[in-house]
Amino acid sequence: MMRFFFSGKRDGVEGFLRWLRRQDGNIRSAHTIKPREPSYGGFGDLDPEIVEILNKRGIKKLWSHQSSAFRLASSGRDIVVVTPTASGKTFCYDIPVVDSILKDHSGRALYLFPTKALAQDQLTELRELCSGLTVDIKSFTYDGDTPPSKRKEIKNYANIVITNPDMLNTAILPHHQSWAEFFRELNFIVVDELHTYRGVLGSHLANLFVRLLRICRHYGSDPVFICCSATIANPAEHAALLTGRAAVLIDQNGAPSAQKELIIYDPGITDKRREIRRSSLYESGRLAYRAISCGISSILFTRSRINAELLVESLKRQLHADGKNPDSVRGYRSGYLPAERRETERDLRNGKLKAVVSTNALELGIDIGSLDLVLIHGFPGSIASVWQQIGRAGRRNSVSAAVIIPSALPADRFLAERPEWLLGASPERARIDPTNPYIRLEHIKCSIYELPFREDEAFGGENISAILEFLFRNGAIDAYEDHGCRIYSWNSDLYPASSFSIRSASGEKYDIIETDPPHRPRMIGTVDRHSAASMIFPGAVYFHNGTSYSVEKVDHGDMKCFVRRSCTNTYTEAKLFVRTVIAEQTESSGLFAWGDTRVTVLSGIYKIIDIGTRKVMGHGKAEFPDESMETTSLWIKMPAEAISRPGLQTAMEGVANLLKNLAPLFLMCDSSDIYVNTSVSELSLGEPAIFLSDAFPGGVGLAEGAYGSVRLILRACRDRLDSCRCREGCPSCIGHGTNGVRAKDMAKELLDDLLEY
Repeated sequence: MMRFFFSGKRDGVEGFLRWLRRQDGNIRSAHTIKPREPSYGGFGDLDPEIVEILNKRGIKKLWSHQSSAFRLASSGRDIVVVTPTASGKTFCYDIPVVDSILKDHSGRALYLFPTKALAQDQLTELRELCSGLTVDIKSFTYDGDTPPSKRKEIKNYANIVITNPDMLNTAILPHHQSWAEFFRELNFIVVDELHTYRGVLGSHLANLFVRLLRICRHYGSDPVFICCSATIANPAEHAALLTGRAAVLIDQNGAPSAQKELIIYDPGITDKRREIRRSSLYESGRLAYRAISCGISSILFTRSRINAELLVESLKRQLHADGKNPDSVRGYRSGYLPAERRETERDLRNGKLKAVVSTNALELGIDIGSLDLVLIHGFPGSIASVWQQIGRAGRRNSVSAAVIIPSALPADRFLAERPEWLLGASPERARIDPTNPYIRLEHIKCSIYELPFREDEAFGGENISAILEFLFRNGAIDAYEDHGCRIYSWNSDLYPASSFSIRSASGEKYDIIETDPPHRPRMIGTVDRHSAASMIFPGAVYFHNGTSYSVEKVDHGDMKCFVRRSCTNTYTEAKLFVRTVIAEQTESSGLFAWGDTRVTVLSGIYKIIDIGTRKVMGHGKAEFPDESMETTSLWIKMPAEAISRPGLQTAMEGVANLLKNLAPLFLMCDSSDIYVNTSVSELSLGEPAIFLSDAFPGGVGLAEGAYGSVRLILRACRDRLDSCRCREGCPSCIGHGTNGVRAKDMAKELLDDLLEY
């Protein structure tokens, strides 16, 4: 159990920062983000009614990026706006859309947000802007919670429909006939949080836009895209890949901002020889508790669901022990039921909560009010995410703070030693693969369902006549002749969009069922199939909002996991095994290659770990069905000199651990999006290799991206070994499992060999 002790002066952000600076030797780096003065642009030919409404709200001018967005979008140019969190990007699309509808009352706009919560937030802000207009601009959210009685009104009368990609896929495009008037008058498509559409979701969205624009052409419209993104290295390129069209980049921020203190706070070293530091989880909890004691409203981000639950449990327990209100702290993550998440957002916004511990689920622009402090435990997976999380503090004219607490993982240590990676131009490139065969085939079927396909018609710029014939021969579609042209049409009443998820390799989820007698069984949450093997195997400890449960049984047929409350001071951590077999090589250069592979995820082992001491108390087998998939991989063959040296397997495992942790820095992905494994003798190679595989069927560009950046990634791995002060290997470099005599030196030698090729 983690315990935190403070006297607790309620002296706000300044007091918290004074206390933090007194922590001996723990501040790795500190940066003051200076206040920024606004840069303005004119209203141009903006409708006088909108100008009057803005003036009444104290807005006499638009910020420069808002003015540019209005001017370009109103002239029919596709745009992508890249400015920081809380810089008023909402006006970049609301103002041109509302202005357009005032000029043509029949105009329509489609807003896409990655989550329902963001869509609801946007509706509130949009209606506030439109509340004083003489024209009744009808705006609605359209999601799974929209009652059937409201849906017909939305289809027929809405000027602005605010939805998410899931609803576009399953509820709008397949039923476009009932949306005919909307598509006929569609002038704008707004895509907010563009940077989040990467990997599987981004690859699906690119194909969704092919379908959407095909339907627009059918009804005679040609809408303008307005995209908004956090800072990434390739926003214009990414927007073009998603939409299939070139966009003008607007990246000069005109919004003012207050001063913000950015601190990288490093847990102290307890064992210099092995580079063992105090638990970053404990330190994060300690800082969060100090913030509560100082009367600061804060959010603590952590990258994993189990860490979020452990922190909530410890903070609640400590507050209760100190006679304070444990309900002033709450967790927030995927897997919580929607009503529970909405309540947390509301209570944080109105000040009822003093702290929320969240995964990256709260980093997007949901309105949670003004916060004084953001704590970030561990690198969240991308630099864009770091800045999104930092932007959660300081939405008022006062000093705020963001504190990053690196963990012992190699990526965290790499960034702690190189703050310029965070403060400089973003090196991250969002990656998608719209041509992923598994993803594209699903959307081609959907598009045929929506409108018959001509044999000479392209899909996303690709000739798909061979795919159409394949579907016809397999009975999935019909074909007929029309004026000498072969036409393909869907031959079933069932629509294919309901058969797949756009957010994961599998849309399936396990329901978590609490079965504590004498109460009736009740569902408390969900776990996606991709995460289930490492979270809900029999014997696992499952946490939900700080409460621990033991996993009693998993029914894989009905996708149900049965749990019971437990009073345990332990948690479980699973490690799965991966086997990779090469199917076909696409490209190679020396020892490096990438191509198609078959990856099998096998049952692994789990550790039982004490929450307070982090000591391993026991082990078990994480029983879960094996899963295989066709995907893409990078493979690195071992040089002859490395093969001839003793300890090759130890060296390979050390390098693999570094790759697993550092490659995501270059690929803008989470470490769970890739598999990294070693093979002493892969069958088709007949020699040792390290594999980095895309964790999604067909791949979404990560393996190809790793191949293109392999030397940069390996150089980062080598630099991490040089900067790590341990002697034999530690969790901050080659990991626990490879520690041993000369293990670190062996990994260095192997990396040196690879970098010579």
